[in-house]
Amino acid sequence: MRRPPVSHLACPRPLSRRASLGSGRKRRMPPRSGRGFNRLAVEAALRRAVALWARLSQAAYPNGAVIFCSETLAEVVHPLQALTRRVYSCGRHFDTSALRRQLMAERTQAYGLIVIDGSEACIGTAKGLGLGSDESACAVSVVARISSTAASRTRRGGQSALRYSRLREEADLAFIRRVAERATDALQGVKAVALAGKGDARHRLQAELPQPLRSRLLCSVALPCDAGPGALRLAAARVAATAASAAHGEAEQVLARFMDLVKMPTEASEVLAVYGQAQTLVALRLGAVETLFVPSGDEAQTLRGAAALQGTKVVEVSDSSEMGSEFVECFGVGGCLRWPVDPELLEEEAEKEEDKEVLEEQTEEQGADASSTCACTGEVKVAEAVLEEQTDEQGADASSTCACTGEVKVAEAVPRRQTEEESEGLTGPASDHHDNPSRWLCTSLYEDSGDAASAEALVMCVEVLLGGPSCSDDELLVQAVDLLIGEGAPEAIATEWARRARKA
Repeated sequence: MRRPPVSHLACPRPLSRRASLGSGRKRRMPPRSGRGFNRLAVEAALRRAVALWARLSQAAYPNGAVIFCSETLAEVVHPLQALTRRVYSCGRHFDTSALRRQLMAERTQAYGLIVIDGSEACIGTAKGLGLGSDESACAVSVVARISSTAASRTRRGGQSALRYSRLREEADLAFIRRVAERATDALQGVKAVALAGKGDARHRLQAELPQPLRSRLLCSVALPCDAGPGALRLAAARVAATAASAAHGEAEQVLARFMDLVKMPTEASEVLAVYGQAQTLVALRLGAVETLFVPSGDEAQTLRGAAALQGTKVVEVSDSSEMGSEFVECFGVGGCLRWPVDPELLEEEAEKEEDKEVLEEQTEEQGADASSTCACTGEVKVAEAVLEEQTDEQGADASSTCACTGEVKVAEAVPRRQTEEESEGLTGPASDHHDNPSRWLCTSLYEDSGDAASAEALVMCVEVLLGGPSCSDDELLVQAVDLLIGEGAPEAIATEWARRARKA
């Protein structure tokens, strides 16, 4: 049993409440590595990664698989190119550098590779050549394979050495020309071409290449192996440094042209260079940028997207050289123009874009303030909504009551509407009433009885009897007057109508 501590007055001091509940030992902390993350969390992520890896099939992932695992996440990604080695990375964030390099390689122009020996030739392309030291960033694909039949067609027996040598040279030359012809068709549109192989076969092939393909020759390297897919990958690895140096030199040349255009004193109507984020973006949207310069490693997705839509060449500028460092520090982003653009126009458009963005931000803020205001007055709105629901219920009861008498109201509304329309038709100019006896009769009968339908029916009967609106036959007029009086029309109206009909 633990003894209580003794104070300086030789009196036992009681243990504190916290000490009485504890065991006297320090609490065991979870083990942590020296890199600053939880070891148990890493072990849990590794167990999850191993379990996920066991469920994957090689047929579903022909290029390999990239697994991202943590305590709460487990994802598998298909790489764009085949992975050549295994990589394990553990840290505070996921390492996506390999996938980024592969995406960058997909956006670059391909190089052509030709590997040849005495009996076989292999033609392929390589994307992402010279972008980095990682081999998985370079995608090598086989385009064609050609075999030589020179060894099977030439034999020493039964012929002289000179004839044998001549036949062998002719067969080798035919094979090399066939390779050159196939390479010309397969490597159209590549950035440059590299030759590789053992012996003097690559030198003979270089002499037989057509001039358009020979002008794009990057280098020629020797290989210790036979031609094939493996030789293509080896050739790509050996040519990578030369391709990177050539790309760097090309970028330096284009950047030097941009710097000359910026320093050149020209008028506003002759400016062929643009720099700055806002003005460069405006020029890109106008389609005026021929070459876009962005710092190496900078995503600049907006600029890259606009450049892709306009077919603009994108050059990444590294700060490793003096000129590149000057560009990154002074300009950041720039471009060479296809045609002159007035800088004032670019500034005006850039200001409009900035004002538009500011207006959108203010609108969003006002919307957020309005939503918060509505949230504050939520109780009042709920009370109003309840009151509206009660009013709607009362209105529904009233509408159901009115629905019972709907037929009567409709029956009353139809004659009333007809009466109004007929009254509008009957009340015309006074001249029409006096000139037309039938119109006068219809109006008089309607004013007397108030029934437009009966008035029109009597007028139609009278016109049928007389054969028209007017008549000079006294007998027919007398019959019409008797008809009107018999139907309830006033005698004065009937007599006046007869007088008007006789005069008309």
